[in-house]
Amino acid sequence: MSFAQVSDSPLSAERVAEYLLYLDTQSPDSDGISHLKLQKLLYYAQGYYYATYQTPLFAEAIEAWQHGPVVESIYQRYKSYQKAALPAPEHFDSQSLSLPQRQILQQVYQQYGQYSAWALRQKTHQESPWKEARSQGFNTDISHEALASHFKHLVFSDENISFLEAQIPERATEAFSQAYWKALNTGHSVLEYHEGSLVRIAPDGTKEVIEQLPTQERIEPGTVISL
Repeated sequence: MSFAQVSDSPLSAERVAEYLLYLDTQSPDSDGISHLKLQKLLYYAQGYYYATYQTPLFAEAIEAWQHGPVVESIYQRYKSYQKAALPAPEHFDSQSLSLPQRQILQQVYQQYGQYSAWALRQKTHQESPWKEARSQGFNTDISHEALASHFKHLVFSDENISFLEAQIPERATEAFSQAYWKALNTGHSVLEYHEGSLVRIAPDGTKEVIEQLPTQERIEPGTVISL
């Protein structure tokens, strides 16, 4: 069982890593993200996303290395920084990620970004995806099934549900906006309420008043209405 299905194609692990680094620049209290910490955030992001949507957030495999889960391509890119804070991406467009992708990454950053790299390393060593893959040999891939089995319990925790409920207004607004412009771009008209009138907007932008609607009266909370 999952919360929803998404049609988004998997991102690259590099793109996800850049978004996490971008999120870190928005936090005034952050001391930066090291290479080791970034690897663990990628693991948690993949786990939460797969358990929620039953599809991977990024395409690359996560391997069970000595110091926890690792995406090999990200290791190669950032290994020269060793324990230093990684540089933020330049001119990063956060809107290039879908809303579900951004929300999972924001959640992971909020919940796990507060911990040190070593604390996250120790935490992953206590979790079944890394332990099971590591028992099969060095640098064994952590399967999507192992992630789903472990993280589904976290996805349906009270803390996670509260976080998702807080995102409902934003998701509804974005979904409405996408449907509005999709209708116009595919040759359909849309209806809007504007200053007491029902207005039809054509694909070419012309507007036509369809009907004058009755004036609405505001009813204060607690008002008793007799029918």
